[in-house]
Amino acid sequence: MPQNKFALARYRLIDEILRRQECAKTMEIAEMCREKLGFKVTQRTIQLDMDAMKNDPFLGYFLPINYCNRRKAYYYDEKSVEIFLVLCLTEQELSFLQKLKDFLRDAIQDNDFNLYCSFLNKVMSYCKN
Repeated sequence: MPQNKFALARYRLIDEILRRQECAKTMEIAEMCREKLGFKVTQRTIQLDMDAMKNDPFLGYFLPINYCNRRKAYYYDEKSVEIFLVLCLTEQELSFLQKLKDFLRDAIQDNDFNLYCSFLNKVMSYCKN
């Protein structure tokens, strides 16, 4: 199975790591991919992913990823736009969505309520990853 099939999962993880940490080495990111995604990724693949996230017009992310020669690590040089919306949700926001579910149960039609529940389940499962 080609590695690029998992590119979006890697992009999401790389973005999450760079947002949480001041800087990150490719070796650390590759190890996190192995732990969280369940497959081995080379450091070169991580470098290519970050280059694509920074420069690829097809993706259109244009993230402010830079490299620090002194630390030999990558970092965001400015706060970047959120490319994966659910990464932005706080625990308080997720809790609010759950409370909204209880309110909507009696306020909207069954089909719409089921659609909201399906959406909420996807958001919750995505946030747990």
